[in-house]
Amino acid sequence: MNHAAQHPDTHASSYPERRSSGASLAQDCARGQQGLTRRSFSTYLATAAVGTLGLACTACGAEDVSSDATHIVTSAVPGDIAAPGTGDAPAYSGDTRITFCAVGDNLANERTLEIAEMWGGAGSGDGVYDFSPLYREIAPIVSGFDIAFVNQETVLGGNTDWDWSGYPSYNTPDSMAQALVDAGFDVVSSNTNHTYDYWTGPIEHMQQLWKGYPDIAFIGSYTDEEDRAQVRVVERKGAKVAFLSYSYGQNGYDQADLPNDYYAVPWDAAAFAQDYARARAAADAVVVYMHGGEEYTSVPNDWQREVAQTCADAGVDLVIGSHAHVIQSFEQVPRADGSGTMPCVYGMGDFVSSYTDYPETVLSGMFSCDIVISDSGMVSIENLAWTPLVEYWTYSADGTPDDYVRLVSNMSAEEAAGDYLLSSLGSDALAWMQEHTAEVVGNSGITIKG
Repeated sequence: MNHAAQHPDTHASSYPERRSSGASLAQDCARGQQGLTRRSFSTYLATAAVGTLGLACTACGAEDVSSDATHIVTSAVPGDIAAPGTGDAPAYSGDTRITFCAVGDNLANERTLEIAEMWGGAGSGDGVYDFSPLYREIAPIVSGFDIAFVNQETVLGGNTDWDWSGYPSYNTPDSMAQALVDAGFDVVSSNTNHTYDYWTGPIEHMQQLWKGYPDIAFIGSYTDEEDRAQVRVVERKGAKVAFLSYSYGQNGYDQADLPNDYYAVPWDAAAFAQDYARARAAADAVVVYMHGGEEYTSVPNDWQREVAQTCADAGVDLVIGSHAHVIQSFEQVPRADGSGTMPCVYGMGDFVSSYTDYPETVLSGMFSCDIVISDSGMVSIENLAWTPLVEYWTYSADGTPDDYVRLVSNMSAEEAAGDYLLSSLGSDALAWMQEHTAEVVGNSGITIKG
């Protein structure tokens, strides 16, 4: 089967009808490890006057709001930007080391919806979806990092007008948000080529949904221009990391067809320069997520390289990306001024997708590093690592399915060969995952774990 033909990067002109019945999967599946609790964080608003970063804090019942918090830093007038490097620099008593991890695209195809409804219990068609078992092995690892990032590929759009759906136009139940929070993610981007699958209503629903999680830095989709100008900053150990998000475009639409440039932020170098200036003024380090690349291709395309180079030349500390449904290479991108290089992870692959055609689509990676801020305020990205992951789908003897993200390093050759999709590789499945990861990611300044 031609996978690219099955999953073309074009907008579907007809939307699926609302489903009147639930999934057809058996209802007696073991639910897996449940109730994973996410570490709690305090949140406060930090308001930045133009040219300064005078922080006005409202504590939310936390004992120490200065070390673990999510900020929204507001520019007084959208587009009126404090110059990079100005403002009140935080006081350091030595190097501050923040551990960071990131995974790729989290998207719910029909198989994902079916198994989540099965895990939801009660009965088929009751509308209860539980996605948390997908993350039962990876959640304790994700929660161990100071900051963890995930790209929520599909919109959590509510079912007032459209029912839940997978490919080609996606609408994912709201309960996915809680599953990601419980898994330990702190930064969620939802700015992809599928953001406008059902136009603006679901986008607005998603934005309101994530406002109910004030400890989460939700990026890439904003309610208006003023909201976009509010930099999302995560603070750990007294140091601040800002996050920006950009997408190459929307399926079936030119940017001129869309109502605005803040519901799904497109890449525009001039607009990025303004965004980056605000982010740099508000934080010690800046991380950019880019959504783009040639689907099912492990080599970054010209657009990705252009974005990465622009970010490197501007002074961005780290770029991470996904979209291609497969893993892509890692590079150290030289800065034009000769001041060094910027780490760039072009493609982390599909974290969850339930694709059934090619093994490459279930093999992904968790990128991790230390974001280090010296006592003088200099930023370095250290201990770069790539941990291979696989979305592991199996059936029990009675035909009950199971699906969850696993560390490749935790798997035996027999287990790898037992996966629904990897079974096509036979006893070589485990070796293939290890070798393919090494071949694509490379070893230039990054350590592959497992």
